[in-house]
Amino acid sequence: MPNSVHEILKKSEFSKEDLISLLSCDENEKKLIFDRASEVNSQLTGNKISKFGLINISNICNKDCFYCKNRTGNYDLIRFRLKEKQVLDSIKFAHINHFDSVIFHSGGTDNLKYLKWIYRLTEKVSHSKRFKIDIILSIGEQSDDFYKKIRKSKIETYLLRIKTSNLDLYKQNHPDNKFHDLLKKIKTINAIKKNGLKAGSGILVGLPFQTIEHLANDILFLCEMKFDICEIEPFIEQENTPAYFLKKNMFSFEKRLELSYLMIAIIRLMMKNIKIASSINYQSKDNKRRFNIEDIGMDIKIINITPEIYNSYCQVKDTEKYVADLELKYC
Repeated sequence: MPNSVHEILKKSEFSKEDLISLLSCDENEKKLIFDRASEVNSQLTGNKISKFGLINISNICNKDCFYCKNRTGNYDLIRFRLKEKQVLDSIKFAHINHFDSVIFHSGGTDNLKYLKWIYRLTEKVSHSKRFKIDIILSIGEQSDDFYKKIRKSKIETYLLRIKTSNLDLYKQNHPDNKFHDLLKKIKTINAIKKNGLKAGSGILVGLPFQTIEHLANDILFLCEMKFDICEIEPFIEQENTPAYFLKKNMFSFEKRLELSYLMIAIIRLMMKNIKIASSINYQSKDNKRRFNIEDIGMDIKIINITPEIYNSYCQVKDTEKYVADLELKYC
């Protein structure tokens, strides 16, 4: 018979069965989990929240993930790449407003001209006396040589979101070809680490066909890989994607959000020193109830600082307009 949430939380390590129980808990049990995660977070970080600015540098991507607006098969999407001045202006904004780091994010591409431009840009920012801010790269799977090169340009962290650690679920949400290979992606993460970079990854909560068991295994995967940063986001279905028509095979958005909260809290309990990031907005529609991110163990808030004109051309990252319409019962 499964242990109660109260008994599970007394353990120093959680089994897969424990994780399934925690992710399946009721409203009263959620409060126990969140209170424990908040306590651990307070002890470790003093509830300090770091601000990471997200700059969507380009939505050009050679991947065709079924859930992503930026997929190469979306021929209706207007493609863009920021100019250098636009990127530098965004970094200046982050610097003035005391952001801790800036994430350069783009679709996955192996275009050599683009990668050389990214490298020159990171070099320029890293050695600039105008900006004292860390740059984090998140531009898809790249070569071992590329990771060696950027490490020399003072880049310390690289994010490569795994989305799911389950091979079958990955195949259900991606084309079956050499460009969409989960095992190759895991090897790439190991290459990132091998080259002296801090490795970050991320899970999408609520993908089509995803189950609670999948999410439990994702937490164990994050622990096994010993990531420095992880990002937990609720999946938001996008028009002009195959996943948009699979709503009957997804959790409701309210459930996705709830599971995202629980994932963050449980990861904090299992990986006490990991940095946990999200762009989830925790304020309800009436502005009276607030769910502070440190209350569930998160210590990095991701804020989109991409020039506003380009935001409609990017995969949705800011969930504010979705969360605003939900009644957060445990706030």
